[in-house]
Amino acid sequence: MRSLRSILKIKGVVTTDYPSVDHIPYEGYLGMPEVDTSRCDLSGRCALACPSGAIVLTDRSVRIDLGLCLFCGECVRACPNSAITMTKMYELANKDRGMLEVDFFVR
Repeated sequence: MRSLRSILKIKGVVTTDYPSVDHIPYEGYLGMPEVDTSRCDLSGRCALACPSGAIVLTDRSVRIDLGLCLFCGECVRACPNSAITMTKMYELANKDRGMLEVDFFVR
């Protein structure tokens, strides 16, 4: 079994200047999902497609639990109105679990 030191020598240590220098996610990165409330018709297809059950619909809103979200993009593919997009937002850590539940109120 190789030691961590030998593995680091083989692969090299990669570091960045983050957070003092802005990090730009790579092309195709799937960050926090966002709902365009003007396009959403509350069909529920996104919730049915979500493998982790992170999406819950009410009669007026779409709630996404970022603590459960796998950031897989299945909700985006399932939405018939293209109301959901995956943003590049990745700084989602929070000390309060309740702050990971995001509500999008549909017009």
